[in-house]
Amino acid sequence: MPTELPPRRAQETADEAESRRKSALVGVQGAILGITLALLVVLILLPIVGPRRSVEPLEVVLAPVRVSTTGAFSVERRAELTTAAEDALERHLVGRERLVVDAFPDAPADASAAELASHQQADETLRLELRCSPTRCGGALSRVRADSALMSRRNDVSFSIDDLRAVDTELADQVELVYLRHPRDPKAPKLYATEADYRRYLEIRRRLRDGADPEALARLAARVREDSPRFSDAYLLEARLLLQAAAEREARSEPVPGAAANVEAELTPRALLERARRIAPGDPRPDALLAALDAPIPSDGAPLAESWAPPEVETLPR
Repeated sequence: MPTELPPRRAQETADEAESRRKSALVGVQGAILGITLALLVVLILLPIVGPRRSVEPLEVVLAPVRVSTTGAFSVERRAELTTAAEDALERHLVGRERLVVDAFPDAPADASAAELASHQQADETLRLELRCSPTRCGGALSRVRADSALMSRRNDVSFSIDDLRAVDTELADQVELVYLRHPRDPKAPKLYATEADYRRYLEIRRRLRDGADPEALARLAARVREDSPRFSDAYLLEARLLLQAAAEREARSEPVPGAAANVEAELTPRALLERARRIAPGDPRPDALLAALDAPIPSDGAPLAESWAPPEVETLPR
């Protein structure tokens, strides 16, 4: 006959069974919760770090920067800030995966961001609007789709303007955020220049837009390049100026000295571009300009340096 347990022992056995059942239930619930959390993490991170699909590159138009000012602000200071902001945006857009950039194209001045993208047959426009006091700027960096005129991303920006290199630092961070799915080559160009050299570099760019003599500007660019030898954009600017000077001489039927070299620096555009490529191998612009050197120099005086970035420079995966 089965042995009957004492009432106390029977109660203890029942309690143990109930405890084991609850423990098992807690374990199952914990496992389900863990799996659910893991799936959520995968769903959140997959678009960022997951396998990259083969997709068409995103075509982006970089709109001219708009700057409004308050307080005591000179015209020259405003122009300097505008050039610094445009320069920083260009620098941090190049070298990105699946991104095609058209920087500051010729288009109607009153065109909206969406109209500008449509005019250039691009996917979207990147526009920076700033409000500046004598010591600080704030504003927004926006991506605007061409097909819907809707803003797909907007980031607030804010920086001190005591040192214009702060403009580059702030916009580098914001461009990284708005194009997170288009990672930048770690060997893309960086702002390796002293504050004084960077101001001189920006002044040369402004004077170039105003129609100053490119040959004289090339000599100024050579000094910036010599004083800040790791600043690859200075090499690019000098090379463009020399090419522009050669094109203008050709248009006037004047002899072009040598290979359009900077006489003081004794560097040809090709040598300058090759050095820029060595400094920042993740920058596609030197290769684009080197390819252009193999094409005939325009005989109509077309301004090779009118647009800083070569149109539609592709920065596709390597």
